[in-house]
Amino acid sequence: MENENTGETLFYPWRPSFYMGRPSLNSSLLTASCLVLAIALVFSMASNISLTDERDAEVEERMAYSTLVSAQSIIAEELWSISTNVMEASKELRNLSMGSDEASAIMVELVASNLYIVNVVTMNASGFIVNAQPEGYSYVIGECVVDHEATMEMMEYGKPVFSDVFSAVEGFEAAVIAYPVFDDQGTMVGSVTALLQTEVMLIDLLSDLISGTPRGLMVEQLDGRILFDTDWSQIGRYTFEDPIYQGSPSLLAFAKNVSAERSGEGVYSIDLGQGAIDKNAIWTSVTLHERSWRVLVYWEV
Repeated sequence: MENENTGETLFYPWRPSFYMGRPSLNSSLLTASCLVLAIALVFSMASNISLTDERDAEVEERMAYSTLVSAQSIIAEELWSISTNVMEASKELRNLSMGSDEASAIMVELVASNLYIVNVVTMNASGFIVNAQPEGYSYVIGECVVDHEATMEMMEYGKPVFSDVFSAVEGFEAAVIAYPVFDDQGTMVGSVTALLQTEVMLIDLLSDLISGTPRGLMVEQLDGRILFDTDWSQIGRYTFEDPIYQGSPSLLAFAKNVSAERSGEGVYSIDLGQGAIDKNAIWTSVTLHERSWRVLVYWEV
């Protein structure tokens, strides 16, 4: 470059290096920018995945609660409907002979009132069965059932009873709803009892709620007896006693909480021989005549 005053050529050794180094600097800056962008993109994707997972988890939890409320409502409505029908029959039997044709007609009507009532019996004040409908169950007439838990409760307190589920001699899971029968003076003269096929009832009522979903549904007694499960092979098992559950300590601890509390939520791990699976669960209760069933919805973590 010429000096405008002297005409001499000036040499600035730093300028070529500056201009020659400029493309290298631009490339480094570009590479660094791309790296920062890539890192930001990775974190953004991870954040989006995390947010998506959180949203999916929230949606699943909301769906679980919706299923739980529906199951509770359906079971409660069915049990209350049956109980109301048994109560009405007890009123109609007032001042009637328990073994009379009039009583038989009332009992036949009660059997027909609900799909899950298998049979109806009447008992006198001494605890002997005096009538049974349909007629195919007449072989139980004359049996003394005073030592049965439901009968003892009803005779002692003079109030309706909803029994625990038991394995009926007919070969199915069953429970009874019984109401005392009084005369006009308020003296208990007997009772009327409806036998329910609980396993069939729960399968019919609940299966559609969880069909095609990742959620499971269970109903159990406070003693851990499983009355219904999405996995039908679990029905009838006792959570606290069956060997299949003893290798899952967190499940047993969770089950104790379920028995102790009317509602709640928790996480447990279960291993049925194919590896441990972690599950979330929420539960609530259905209560009839002071006896409760726990209703649970569960899904994989």
